[in-house]
Amino acid sequence: AIALVEELIKNNNLSLFYIGRRFAQENDRALSLEYREISGTKVRFLEITTGKLSRFLSYQSILSLSKLPVGLLQSLIFIVRYKPKLVIAFGSYVALPVCIVAYFFGIPVITHEQTLRLGFSNRIISLFAKCICLTFPNTKFVPFWKNAVLTGLPLRKSIISPGKSNISQFGNIRLPIIFISGGSQGSASINALIYQTAGLLLGKFRLIHICGESRNNYDYHRLSKLRLSLDKKLHSNYFLTPKMDYRLVGRVLSDAALVISRAGANSLAE
Repeated sequence: AIALVEELIKNNNLSLFYIGRRFAQENDRALSLEYREISGTKVRFLEITTGKLSRFLSYQSILSLSKLPVGLLQSLIFIVRYKPKLVIAFGSYVALPVCIVAYFFGIPVITHEQTLRLGFSNRIISLFAKCICLTFPNTKFVPFWKNAVLTGLPLRKSIISPGKSNISQFGNIRLPIIFISGGSQGSASINALIYQTAGLLLGKFRLIHICGESRNNYDYHRLSKLRLSLDKKLHSNYFLTPKMDYRLVGRVLSDAALVISRAGANSLAE
């Protein structure tokens, strides 16, 4: 979505509004990547509260689903107030109520699927979308009567042409860099593994580690204490951060000798 915004924002005749979630997870107070990054642009961020559709019935899924009417009401308010000519979705549960309301108002919807098969929300959106944009030519579950266009995955400019930055100039610069990322929310399993092996790795490598902000920054605080307990020569080789400015990711990827990731389709494409 950010890659698309970067391109659309060049057109002064367009008014852009981004509807998304303020927090990364339903039961977490860590700000979402989309909120942080879109808030730094000229695009207005509209916060929505809605529920996930789940294939499995549980107390948590029922509680989450109960928020869907709130999402539909908020979407109705946004559509009536801003009167968009087009809605572009990227297939999350956040987009579903917006697309449903847009459809009933006769507003065209375009949706994009980042992965190999349509996600649950995108399967519903695809039933009434004017166009489905695909990353892969053999994506599954696309309705046969729908207009599907192979676009690939939009990438941000900072990935294609990384800008200059001294982010990699830390510690012993003769050592190669391992870039570790668990995606925008972090990966508890990767963070636990780095906690156990950091002392061994830092003698031979420099680490740039995005650990995420979930669980109220538990992993970040735990790893920060570990970093400070290490020998000075070792801890200077460890760049730990709960998040990273998306404009710097391309530079880090360019400088890294190895990338370890448990992230989404966008991060993998990058």
